[in-house]
Amino acid sequence: GQTAGLVDKLLLLARLDAAATPVSKEPVRLDLLVEAVIPEDRAIEFHAIESVIDADVRLLQTAVRNLIENALVHAAKGDGAEPVVVTVEAGKVIVEDLGPGFPAESLARLREPFVSGPGSPGSGLGLSIVQHIAELHGGELRLLNRAGGGARVELILKARV
Repeated sequence: GQTAGLVDKLLLLARLDAAATPVSKEPVRLDLLVEAVIPEDRAIEFHAIESVIDADVRLLQTAVRNLIENALVHAAKGDGAEPVVVTVEAGKVIVEDLGPGFPAESLARLREPFVSGPGSPGSGLGLSIVQHIAELHGGELRLLNRAGGGARVELILKARV
């Protein structure tokens, strides 16, 4: 149930917080990793260019899955007709949905643990886990609202040069 998921997330967060987290990085095809994580039974539009980064595969999969699940939850609040759009660029994963977008007042705080948007079914840990994973890879997580409505989340990692 919900609690098991929450405990897993808390354990993961605690583990990520420990400076001792060994992040075993290896060259990864970011576009293929993201494509593999996308649930096939949902309306998701996928665009990608080939991108190789040095990353911890498991952590990265967790981060991308969190972002896509979030977007699907929020997109479902819209009329549901618009797909979630996932784009992979060089060292970057962008997830966009046409849901209600991020509430302005929580936009600044959403990456903190336990802060979730109003009406979000989640624990508010998802984005903070993604933020940690981004930082472990020398990257960052950017949360934006799209001009036309909806949310845009950018997971920025370091592309291999």
